[in-house]
Amino acid sequence: MNITTYFLIPLVLFVILLYPLVRKAVALLEILVNKQVQQTTQEKQANTSSTSQTLFNLKLLAYERIILFIERIKPDSFIPRTLSPSLPYQEYQLLLRILHLIIKHTPYLIENILGPQVVMSLMNMLG
Repeated sequence: MNITTYFLIPLVLFVILLYPLVRKAVALLEILVNKQVQQTTQEKQANTSSTSQTLFNLKLLAYERIILFIERIKPDSFIPRTLSPSLPYQEYQLLLRILHLIIKHTPYLIENILGPQVVMSLMNMLG
């Protein structure tokens, strides 16, 4: 027998005995990787639902601000907020007519600033 036979036989035996151990180690690694992938997927889903809830809240806040803006630009509520309470009724009506004329004669300018729907609602409110 050669010296290579003395090294080859123990090496083959070692590989044969080590194979089941390596196979179990690989199986355990696969299980760990699968668990990690599932955890990451669950975290992404949780983040996605959290993000969608945040976006929903921001949309509600934006709608609330738009409603407040439209309410504040209504002439009937704008004039009492900005003028003194001692304003006579005739002057109040005159201011409403002036606003009506401005809106009526420059709708293209106001539409570019406020939008066509706001102009139509203002025209309906003022008569």
